[in-house]
Amino acid sequence: MARLEPRGEPATAANAVAVWRTLFDRFAPLLGPLSTLALFERSLAQHVGRFPWLPQLGPTLFPAQAFDVFSRSLDGQTPEHIAAANRALLVTYTDDLADLIGPSLANRFLLSAFPPDDGQPI
Repeated sequence: MARLEPRGEPATAANAVAVWRTLFDRFAPLLGPLSTLALFERSLAQHVGRFPWLPQLGPTLFPAQAFDVFSRSLDGQTPEHIAAANRALLVTYTDDLADLIGPSLANRFLLSAFPPDDGQPI
């Protein structure tokens, strides 16, 4: 997950949303936009107890709307809280993705979305 976090700069809502936009742009054509969004919604729901400021998304939202709601929920949070929440969401998302399509294929998807440029593992 280190490669999916900002390097040497504070975590911001914009940084967090940028990671999710990259995932959605890469995964939606492969998994379908509804499945991609459902994994994101599930990740949010699993972590709202630990991060009560995370949103619960409605089933009628489109990805762009979901990102707006998610971004607004991060406003006012400390960089540490944003980084911790986004890390937890990404771990859950990637674990759920691996459960659905297998770890090898999930890793290939992640590598295609975030190609190695610095030798860090995903």
